[in-house]
Amino acid sequence: MKSLQEIGSSSIPSEELISESLRNVGLHRSGFALLGFLNWITAQAKEDSIEHVLFVVHADHLFRKLEEASKGRIRFALPSYSCIRGGRRALTTASLRAESFDPSLLLTDVAGLTPLGVLERIGVSAPADHVLENLGLGPRMLLREDMMPRMRDFLTAWRSEILKVSQQLRRNLFHHLLNNGVSAGCRVAIVDVGWNGEAQCAFDTALDGVMPLKTIGYNFFLSEDPDCQRRRRNCSMKAQINSCNVAPGFIQAMYRNRALCDFLLFPRVRESTGDQGKQRGRGNVPESELVGIEEVTAMSLELEAGILDFASRWSSMDSGAVEVQDPVELAMPLLRFIVDGESAQNPIVERLQSGNASLL
Repeated sequence: MKSLQEIGSSSIPSEELISESLRNVGLHRSGFALLGFLNWITAQAKEDSIEHVLFVVHADHLFRKLEEASKGRIRFALPSYSCIRGGRRALTTASLRAESFDPSLLLTDVAGLTPLGVLERIGVSAPADHVLENLGLGPRMLLREDMMPRMRDFLTAWRSEILKVSQQLRRNLFHHLLNNGVSAGCRVAIVDVGWNGEAQCAFDTALDGVMPLKTIGYNFFLSEDPDCQRRRRNCSMKAQINSCNVAPGFIQAMYRNRALCDFLLFPRVRESTGDQGKQRGRGNVPESELVGIEEVTAMSLELEAGILDFASRWSSMDSGAVEVQDPVELAMPLLRFIVDGESAQNPIVERLQSGNASLL
């Protein structure tokens, strides 16, 4: 009986196995990890009597393609599922309220973006350029860590515009749930890659006083960060990869490379959070950021093609000859690739950086 890894690598020349192309990473690493994660989610949902699975990642198109490429051999036996448009960023923005406005929530991983880029990705209209310039924030200036206090001051001053988007996003979320058959009291799983449980807590905060639900977080990975530990005490969260099945040093290395893991597990083009970005287009976004978006999109398509190659090979195998392994074991080729490439001159990491990793 063959393992899935043996199936994925059978009859492939050794030089192809070590190729650094994203398509090969999708075929030999991401495809296995994604299948294992989805199987783990399915098992957890059954165990927890979940009524709806809400994916923070916007990957429903990828799920459909996986089913088609595998000719129905890869199918997710979930009660019902849907994906949130805008992902974590949409939930974070939706959770903001006037009485507890915290601009720091909007400044996660924004180094390398411009002030206009930060507003664009949460769907908030921008002020006149001179407003930013008066704060020492050129609208097209690349943000550095030492500029974050000025960005917090600006976002606080601009909170009335931000809160308009937040309110609209809460309405959108409420109607999204209703349209997918979710009602008060339902058991809902919030699925994310990770890393600190922010998405689940933001979801709960956004719906506070609107629709009481019983939520459980299903994460590919959760860090050992103090903020994550605090959230785990207040919310019900599970992680496929955790300190019970991998070493602490491995978890720390994964957390340092979380943007890369996000990308390699769920290749996708990131969206603007609200409607503003769609209406205004990207006319205010600097050329450097547009180049980054285009490069990340091209890499996403290349990686996705490899994942679909994996699904196609899986569909051609006799089901009786396949041993479906533990989800953690299926994830290990991808995890080792990410961790082992941490300090190496990895061509894929370099491509992501050249494509502006803050856009991932």
